[in-house]
Amino acid sequence: MTRTRFATAVLLAVGLSHFARTDARDPADGDPWPFLSVRADEPEDRDPLAPVGNLIVRPNQSGAFFAYVRNPSDQDWTNLRLVLSTDADAADVIAEGTVARVKKGATVGVKLTFKKVVPPPPPAPPPSDKDKSAAPAPPPTPPSLKLAGRVYLQLFDNAAPPGSRPEPFRNPRAPAARLVRVAHPREYLTAHAEVRGPTNAKGGFSLDVTVAPVAPSSDAPVGVSVFRGPPAKVKLDLRSELTPGLDPEALKKGTFEAVLAADGRGSVLRAEELRLGNPASKPDTFFVSADGFERAFWFEVDFRTVGNVVAPVADRGYLGIGVQRFAIPGKALPVRVEVAGRESVGEPLLLFHRTPVGDPEKLTAGLGGPRDSRLSVRVGDGGELVVASEVKDWVIPVETTGVFGTRPFTLGVGAASAEAKVTLDATGPTGLRFRRLPATALRGKALALTAEGVDEESGVTKVVFYAGEPPPDGKPLPPGKAALGKRGSVPSAGPVALPPTDDTSPAAYSASLLMPDTKGPIVVGVRFTNRVGITEEVVGELTLVDPPSTGSIKGRVVQGERGQPGLEVVLREADAKPDVKSAGTATTNDKGEFTFAELKPGLYILDAAKPADYGAKASQKVPVVAGDKPTQVTLPLKR
Repeated sequence: MTRTRFATAVLLAVGLSHFARTDARDPADGDPWPFLSVRADEPEDRDPLAPVGNLIVRPNQSGAFFAYVRNPSDQDWTNLRLVLSTDADAADVIAEGTVARVKKGATVGVKLTFKKVVPPPPPAPPPSDKDKSAAPAPPPTPPSLKLAGRVYLQLFDNAAPPGSRPEPFRNPRAPAARLVRVAHPREYLTAHAEVRGPTNAKGGFSLDVTVAPVAPSSDAPVGVSVFRGPPAKVKLDLRSELTPGLDPEALKKGTFEAVLAADGRGSVLRAEELRLGNPASKPDTFFVSADGFERAFWFEVDFRTVGNVVAPVADRGYLGIGVQRFAIPGKALPVRVEVAGRESVGEPLLLFHRTPVGDPEKLTAGLGGPRDSRLSVRVGDGGELVVASEVKDWVIPVETTGVFGTRPFTLGVGAASAEAKVTLDATGPTGLRFRRLPATALRGKALALTAEGVDEESGVTKVVFYAGEPPPDGKPLPPGKAALGKRGSVPSAGPVALPPTDDTSPAAYSASLLMPDTKGPIVVGVRFTNRVGITEEVVGELTLVDPPSTGSIKGRVVQGERGQPGLEVVLREADAKPDVKSAGTATTNDKGEFTFAELKPGLYILDAAKPADYGAKASQKVPVVAGDKPTQVTLPLKR
């Protein structure tokens, strides 16, 4: 054979070989195939133990997936390329790895390299002197790519002829398309609630919510469960606005947060010593969040029925608007889209009725779903694929400049709808005044004070009485210098004082305030605060005087029930000798009344007699204390 014919034959053989390896292949079980696993130690000589099809991660967590190539054929394969891309044509490559050789019947791990060009983060500002003394900054975060929900994992033969388009291996066990999604906590956790009670003599009850991992199925591969990695944080969301009639002061005892391990038995969230007011017209509602996924479990129960074990609602959806009931106009008002249960599919549409008339203002566009859910992918230090998720509620800032009064929001997601109202208040409480402020008070003694005020828009939430300088806002009240006012009633024109119907109606607030131990004029004030934090004050002045050093007695001499006029009443000290002169005398008036004033504190004896009535007389010991309030006494005459 000539050299030319020999060369032609060799080229033809090589070309046919490349054609056989790169042509569009029919699916074949014998071809090598790529797979992802949650294990970093898949066996080399048999089928994988924990392969995964779709890439599923917990909310607000990251999951590692390790790449492998399995060769079930009876020949070795060399120079292979594993590609992860966003498209089926492998044109938009996220990451890739090469396999120099995979022996027949073997499995080999593949270290991936991140290929996607991601714009670098903006440079950090130069460190200040304060930053230089602080702890060193953490290392920069590796580049990552946001995902739209699907990736493609494909294996190529790198021995393709120049200029040809390589075709991926196709194996029924390794479909190219892989969904990337966030797991709902209901996929890996279970929850049920039980009301117990009463728990104390006051009739309080408790709420227990047991959260546990979902039991794996018997045929599930080991380690493939979504619940892997760090423990899950679970939290009980129990609020008075969700459960009408629930005393908010009772939500201070219990276990409202817990940590749940994947291999654990479960945890119990508990609210203790709960108290309810009047029965509500709608079910009592509460939620349990998991892994930062708000309202992962939605419960509707009747807290007045003890002993029922209740499962979370899953056959219908919950839709709500999370917004402050009261706010100051001019500030950006955060409005939250809240969903639970069977979540509606569709784009949230939030409307703000800025004016009472006309069309409402559309606040949302292009949100995509009922929750703000995001996925990203990067390559870890060991060449593994790392998928991270972030799930949170949509929060829309709403501009409220120039809007006053109560305005509604409406929200629609699919066929579900919800409404909430906000009151925008730019003014403080009004009508502030002291009621009967005395001109003088005793130094070093407690003084009862009462003041009136009202806030018709957002209501009064806090009243503080003080003496001297006003206490600082937002800080604990200084002991002995300020006191919280207690809500009471405002006198009406009728014979009975009517209690206020709500915190926006006029009311009186009272407190016992300790006066400074100094003499002279002093300023006393009262500060009213409404629900949006605006304060108003009213002040007055009084004079502190020394406490009295003497006391007094005010009494009445009676025979039966009739006062006895014109009788002499003799006062003497109880420990005085009989021959000692009396401490004083007084004569009863026409009602039988008498008074002794400016007495030093101590024990005295009062004597009275009516000689004209066969020697009828009375005698009684009476204690006297220093102060403005006289000691009251009645002397009954007896024969």
